[in-house]
Amino acid sequence: MTEQDWVATWTELRRIYDHRVAEVRDQQSRVGSILTANGLVLAFAAVRPALPGILGLLQAQALALLAAAILFGLLALWPRIQLGTPTFLDPTRVNQYPDANAVARGLATDLKVELEQQEHVKVINRRRQLIRVQLICIVAAAVLLAVVAFASLRP
Repeated sequence: MTEQDWVATWTELRRIYDHRVAEVRDQQSRVGSILTANGLVLAFAAVRPALPGILGLLQAQALALLAAAILFGLLALWPRIQLGTPTFLDPTRVNQYPDANAVARGLATDLKVELEQQEHVKVINRRRQLIRVQLICIVAAAVLLAVVAFASLRP
């Protein structure tokens, strides 16, 4: 392969790497937004006086679901990716190669190894599952709170 081929390979691998990092960052932002909305709903639901009987039980279940959703959100945010400078981003490595072709080949190889070893895809999939469970808890709690609100309106 020529130097241009290695540079093109490195550029494409770097694009994939940056995309994965951005996707993890976007997921963290999404989880944070859901946690904020969940906290607001929980705050409004918690200040409502407890109702007697079955309505009080439904209200308590809704509060428990909202609390569980917060726990799932925190689990989704729990750090699971090891931090460190990937070898392909280490500027001192560039000076270890004899020529530009060797630099391009070495950087592309290092980046390929980094992509194969990184846990970003596993973390993204785990977070997706936790976000789904979090949203299911919030929706179920909202349904219960709506039932309680409508049932408490009748005379």
